[in-house]
Formats: sequence, C-alpha cells, structure tokens
Amino acid sequence: MIFLILIDYGTIMLKKLFCLFFTIVGIGCAQSAEKSGEITVHELKRWLDEKKNFVLIDVRTPGEHSEGYIPGTGWNIDYRELERRIGETAVPRDKTIVVYCRSGRRSSIAKKTLTSMGFKNVINLKGSMIAWGKARYPVAN
Repeated sequence: MIFLILIDYGTIMLKKLFCLFFTIVGIGCAQSAEKSGEITVHELKRWLDEKKNFVLIDVRTPGEHSEGYIPGTGWNIDYRELERRIGETAVPRDKTIVVYCRSGRRSSIAKKTLTSMGFKNVINLKGSMIAWGKARYPVAN
C-alpha cells in the first residue's frame, strides 16, 4: 500500500517536472479552452480568423459596448441581465459561447450564470478587453 502511494506520488511529481520543463522551453502544458473554461486573446483571435463556430457575447453595459467591442461579437447583454435576456439569442445549450467584459471579472460571473442555466460549453476570455487592447487587436465601434 505504501509502495503504491509512493509510485503515484512519483508519477504526479514527474508530470509536474515535465510541465515545468516544457513551460521553460516555451511549449507549455496548456489545456484546450473547452476543458479549462478560459481562452486567451491570442486563441480567440485565431478562432475568429479561422471562423470557428461559436458565439461571442460582450457582457459589459451598452455604454461600454458602444465605446468599442471585439469584432465578431454577436450579442451585448449586461451580465446582470443574462438570465432574463439569454433567450433572445436562441443559442443552443450545447453551442460554444465565449464571454468577455473589461477585465474578466464580470465575464467570469457570466460564465457561472450561463453554466448554471444549463449551457454546456461556456468559456471566459482571460483578461477580456484589457488583454485584447494590450495585444493591439482590432476594436469595432
């Protein structure tokens, strides 16, 4: 029994060492966005360029949205109104949805809200509009 625990611990440590090594050499041990529940702005830009099939929702206020949004955004629904207004989108519950806000805090709440409503694949944009701007990606008005 103790021997098995040591082997299991050794396997976990070996996996961590491999991840550390690959991270140092720049390969990383990234999970897919679908598994991690988050996506980087670089991954989102690639998805948009490749015209991947997903829905992009801005969960900021309409005022913030009018100041600029990520091109390809399908909907602007304030995160506080999601439960009431998500039906307007007619998005199937199994469709991939990416949510974003200014910094990632409200979109994180939106992700939890949509998941609790039965949406299966909701992904938060890590860093949201702040990260999008820092990457110098285009903004629509």
